[in-house]
Amino acid sequence: MAGHLRIRRKRFGRTLRRGGLAFFLALLLSACGDHGLHPVPITGISGTVTFRGQWPGDTEWVRILSFSEVPAPGNFIDFIAFLKGLSDPVPQGVSSYRYILELRPGTYKWIAVAWKAQGEPITSLKIIGTYGGENQPPPAVTVQQDKLTPGVDIVADFSLIRKKLLPLNTLAGKKR
Repeated sequence: MAGHLRIRRKRFGRTLRRGGLAFFLALLLSACGDHGLHPVPITGISGTVTFRGQWPGDTEWVRILSFSEVPAPGNFIDFIAFLKGLSDPVPQGVSSYRYILELRPGTYKWIAVAWKAQGEPITSLKIIGTYGGENQPPPAVTVQQDKLTPGVDIVADFSLIRKKLLPLNTLAGKKR
């Protein structure tokens, strides 16, 4: 009788292993039916910021900003009201930086690069570059749902920081 029990255990173990293997293969094959995972579409803009000049030693951060309207120069209330997107800080010391800025679908009338000094209030931001450069008015960028709008490239010039311009200046202090 003991020999009979041993044979049944072996058969049961083999059956369990075969059943488990069959279940695993069925699970694996069923997961492949939809061709696996797909990246989640990003809604926003992308481009490269190219920096001119040396990074100032008192840099707290540099960020890419997007606005629904062009704020009046020096008007912080407009700045906050129209600000619709803010990137993570750009790594300090780089000569160029590829970015993706997630935004809601819509039209953005001003894309800028802002510099902030350490210990200074947020109202002292300096704009060191804009999409379209000195083009007046700047080119608008339209963002569509689930689409990344590429080619929003900006040249940021650190020499603009030291010029005696209003905080939240535009390039070369030009009024918009």
